[in-house]
Amino acid sequence: MLNKIFLALLVLALLAPAGLAHTPPGPKNFCESPPDWSTHDYWTQGGVGRVILGPYDGNGTSCSHTSIVPEYDGHLEFAIGGAYLAADNGGVYASGPWAGASWGSQACFGEDADHTPMTTIYITDLVTGGSVGMDITSDYARDAVPADTDPTTGAQTICGDHLVEPCDPTSPTDVDQVTCNSHDGDLTVMPSTTLLDPVPNSGTPTFGPGQDGAYVIFVFANVNSAHPGAPVAGHIIN
Repeated sequence: MLNKIFLALLVLALLAPAGLAHTPPGPKNFCESPPDWSTHDYWTQGGVGRVILGPYDGNGTSCSHTSIVPEYDGHLEFAIGGAYLAADNGGVYASGPWAGASWGSQACFGEDADHTPMTTIYITDLVTGGSVGMDITSDYARDAVPADTDPTTGAQTICGDHLVEPCDPTSPTDVDQVTCNSHDGDLTVMPSTTLLDPVPNSGTPTFGPGQDGAYVIFVFANVNSAHPGAPVAGHIIN
């Protein structure tokens, strides 16, 4: 029991500076600085289902203080249903099925990567605490999916195919690029079994970010006697 309390205090102490900068959860109408970038905020649409609206940059002020026109700070810190954690700036494919096409967070979201791949991702809900779950995913397009072409500039980008379908190496029916995609990743982090757990839930992906340069996080909760209700709003921290 003492070990659990100590762990809770330790985790909360480590996360407190970022968490306090994003209270209450929601789009942030201020210019974020580097200490803020680790924290993303979410609201939910009922807590179930892989649907995300966003991501959004909530800033609406002048970051340079030289203009009355809103200037976004470039950090897409808010989404409904989850979060996008930019972890790879990307580049341009030199060869292969998407030769000449751009990929990564800069091409797909216009955001510089500010997260580190394969590091622990924490989640906590305003109402249920650590009794909230998440799917940590990365999405690549199958090889046969063509890159998108801008009709005006002709520039090509490839940002995944919006299907998370990792292959199971133990399944005889999983065939890469036919029934699944070996480049995709999916880690399900189940909600804590402790009701209203004060310790943030967490998971560490063993795979890199997707072709869009991001880990896409889907928030969910089990609606049963152990986890009544659903997540409402909270923080995803990395």
